[in-house]
Amino acid sequence: MFRFILIVALAGIAISLGACASSTPEPEAPVEAAPLQQDLTRRMLNPLLGDPGRLKRAGVPNVRDLRVNTAVVPAEFGLSVTKRLQVVFSIRNEGKKAVNLVFNNAQRIEILVKRPDGTVASKWSDDQMFGQETGFLLINPNEAISYAETIATREMRAGLTYTISAYFVGYPDLGAETRVIPAP
Repeated sequence: MFRFILIVALAGIAISLGACASSTPEPEAPVEAAPLQQDLTRRMLNPLLGDPGRLKRAGVPNVRDLRVNTAVVPAEFGLSVTKRLQVVFSIRNEGKKAVNLVFNNAQRIEILVKRPDGTVASKWSDDQMFGQETGFLLINPNEAISYAETIATREMRAGLTYTISAYFVGYPDLGAETRVIPAP
């Protein structure tokens, strides 16, 4: 309520200042009075109303300071011995502000195994169950978070190069890839 009264009072002052400025004759530049008045009003009300572009940026995290990495353990493996690989997906906030990521369900990451032609051989979430509750992940400055999940090697063939891609669900720009070549 106080904020509303303050905005109305400041708007009234700005209008009265504009009326006083327009009642004083200025023969040399009557056209420039309007932009000055608008600028004065905008500067007075901006701290109260905020940045007009903030609504466009609302809910969009600043991801430019986040660094992601994907690693496969073991890095070298044979298909006759190794049936499952561990994929470690990590993210680090190198910025000065915390970053909040919002998710529609309990799934945070997705891991894809891509064949050499780019088609998806397997998807980690296909054999997982996730709750339907929404959630968030807050990453503080200089904080790192890692996810370690396992994937099957049953769709892989020896000697071919596969791409292991991991990313945050809903944030495709927050992902990383690594390549593996399974031995026989």
